[in-house]
Parts: sequence; structure tokens; C-alpha cells
Amino acid sequence: MSEIVFYAAPRVRALLPRLLEACLARDWRAVVQTASPQESAAWDEWLWTYAPNSFLPHGCADAKHAEDQPICISHSDAAPNKAQALFLLEGSARADADKFQRCIYVFEDSTDKKDWCAAMEEKWQALCAAGASPVWWQRAGGRWQKRPANAPQASGEKP
Repeated sequence: MSEIVFYAAPRVRALLPRLLEACLARDWRAVVQTASPQESAAWDEWLWTYAPNSFLPHGCADAKHAEDQPICISHSDAAPNKAQALFLLEGSARADADKFQRCIYVFEDSTDKKDWCAAMEEKWQALCAAGASPVWWQRAGGRWQKRPANAPQASGEKP
């Protein structure tokens, strides 16, 4: 079974590049799964421009030479780069998530995303009930905190 991690983030656009940088530092390859081709294109553009002095080598899973990319962005189940880490963004799902070494759910924890937070809570509870030991990280009091396995739902708190 994959290591499963949830990140309830106030700003996914700020967090995802840092998580991807951590993957590259471990010499891991990653797939970022989005819900649509439009979201894949938006993330592709964002990862080139999110910070002036940074570089995250990546490409879309349906592009030429995708198998050579350390980070692939996909709106389908494509993972041509033999990734160890799978990032599932809001609205995305994947039946074969257990084939990756680490499966990371990244979603916005905010009051206007209550439905998605509830869906992640249900996923968390189902995984716990199935005997998995997922880790849930969320911002509280301006810091990242690990949530206990039986803790209540994501807070929606803004730092």
C-alpha cells in the first residue's frame, strides 16, 4: 500500500511547488493529476512562472518526451515518467493510486470549498477504516500541524 498524505492548504498554488521541489530533492519523479485539460494547462504555466528564481522541470503527460520529465502534469491516468509520487489535486481521482510509493491529496481548506473538504474527510475516514495510516497536514495558527487520526474535519481556517 502507498504512503498516503493529505495536505489541507489555504493556498494550493503556494504549496504544490514546494512539495514538488521536495520530491526532486529525493530524486523522485512525480505526476500531478488534475481534473481537466484546462487545469493541466494552467498548472503547466504556473510551474514555469511561480517564482522568479526557481525552476521545476516538468511537462504534460500527453506531450512529446513526457517519459523523460521528472514531473508530469496529467488530467488522465497517464504516468509516462514512472513516478514514485502521485499528487491528486481537487476534483481528480485515480483507481491505481496504490501503485505509487506516495499518494498525496492536495486541496484548498477554506470555507468556500466545504464540499471538497468534506469529500476529503470521507476519503480519510474510509482509508483509516480500511486499515491504512494516512497522514493529514493542515495549517493551524500559521504553522503546519499533523492532525491525529481521529481528529475532526478540516477547519477552513485562514492563516
